[in-house]
Amino acid sequence: MSIGNAVEQMSREFPDLSVSKIRFLESEGLLSLKRTPSGYRRFSQEDLTRLRRVLLLQKEQHLPLKVIRERLAAEDAAGVTQLGGVVPLVGAEQMRPAAPALLTDKDVADTAGVDVEFVREMTKLGVIRADSSGFFTQDDARTVATACQLHELGVDLRMLKTLRLAAQRQADVISQVAQPVAHSRDDSAKERALEFATELSALVISLHAGIVKQELRGQFG
Repeated sequence: MSIGNAVEQMSREFPDLSVSKIRFLESEGLLSLKRTPSGYRRFSQEDLTRLRRVLLLQKEQHLPLKVIRERLAAEDAAGVTQLGGVVPLVGAEQMRPAAPALLTDKDVADTAGVDVEFVREMTKLGVIRADSSGFFTQDDARTVATACQLHELGVDLRMLKTLRLAAQRQADVISQVAQPVAHSRDDSAKERALEFATELSALVISLHAGIVKQELRGQFG
């Protein structure tokens, strides 16, 4: 999202927040914002979380910027989040869609190191899905390679359908939470919704992984 959208989103909690203040905090090394090719600042949900952390430390603990910068640096080095926990198992960068690619089923097979019949079986099971033109992406190739590894470890292909249904339910939860952002009345609404959904998906997958680990400890620990 843009810097203006960030100010708008946080204005209820921090009514004195302004674009110039965000620029100042960035110049002081408290924020590190990515920029578009045109040079415009872009905010991710992680940037918003960090900004909120800075503003709360100023507002509630009255800390000078130098102390806040040192505290954030220490937290970054220790892998600590605002909530005091460890960094999620899956980061948002890992959940961003792959760049568009026009891969045929044979291309996917070659990339994943499987035969084309396996790719077609994954398509039939709904594990991967071609676009309206019949092409796949690099993400699909990675999914097929992962499915092949599971199969080699003894997972029946029919079990992959169960995993797919579980993933679809998780995607539905993420979509429900992110949809209100997509319906905002501004030109960047869909872009912000996708960014928000990406952040959510990383947390959902991290939660899922933690629960699976807990269940396995109970069964085999």
